[in-house]
Amino acid sequence: MTHERVVLVEGGDEVCIFPRIMEAKHGNNSRINEEKDLLQRDSAVFTYGDNAIRFSSVEGRSGFANAVSVLLKRMRQNNVDLRSLGLVCDSDDDPAKSLNLLQNALKGAGLPVPKTHAALAGPDPTVGIFVLPDDRSCGSLDTLCRKSVADDRRTRCVDGYLGCLESLGVPVKNRDKSFVFAYSIAMDRRGERAGALAKHGGLNLDHPVFDRLAIFLKELLLC
Repeated sequence: MTHERVVLVEGGDEVCIFPRIMEAKHGNNSRINEEKDLLQRDSAVFTYGDNAIRFSSVEGRSGFANAVSVLLKRMRQNNVDLRSLGLVCDSDDDPAKSLNLLQNALKGAGLPVPKTHAALAGPDPTVGIFVLPDDRSCGSLDTLCRKSVADDRRTRCVDGYLGCLESLGVPVKNRDKSFVFAYSIAMDRRGERAGALAKHGGLNLDHPVFDRLAIFLKELLLC
C-alpha cells in the first residue's frame, strides 16, 4: 500500500503558491512536480527529502465536502493510505463561517475535526484546517500576497491607482485581488492572478506573513 499527504484548496492560485511557499522556506533538497491527482485534476506535489505532499483544488469553496468524500473513496479503490489531510479556504467576509465550512466537510466524511484554525486532529489520518489570511480577519490568499510586497516601491503606485478609482466613484470590489492584478502589470507581466505571479517570481514568498501557513503545511508534510 502507498500513502499520501494531501492539502485541498479552493483553486489554482493556491495550488501554484503553496508549494512555492514551502520551497522558499525549505528550499534545500526540495522539488515541485505538477501532475494529475486521483480526481484527475491538476495538482502540485512538493517533495522535501523523503516526504511529499500534494496540493489539489476543489474548484470553489462549495466543493470541499464532495471533494473530501470522493478523495477518500478513490484512495480506497487505489489502495492508497491517507497519511495527512489539510483543508484551506479564504475567510472572505466571515472567518467563523469559513472555519465551520471546513469542519463540516470533515465531519460529514467521518474524519477527525480540529477545533480551531491552524490546528491538527488525528492521527490516522492527521487532519488540519486553515483559514486565510487567519481566523480573525476578513480576506483571502490575495491579502497575504499583497502584504508580502508592501515594502516594494511599486506598491505605493498601485495603491494610488486603486485609490484614484475609488475617488472617482469607480468601485473596486475586491481590493486585494485587484491589487495583485494591477501589481503584476507593474512587474511587467500582462495582468496575472496571484498563482501565475508567484510562478514567475513576482511575490516575496519568503516573507514572514506566510510563516504561520508554512508551519501548518510542514506539520502535515512531516506526519
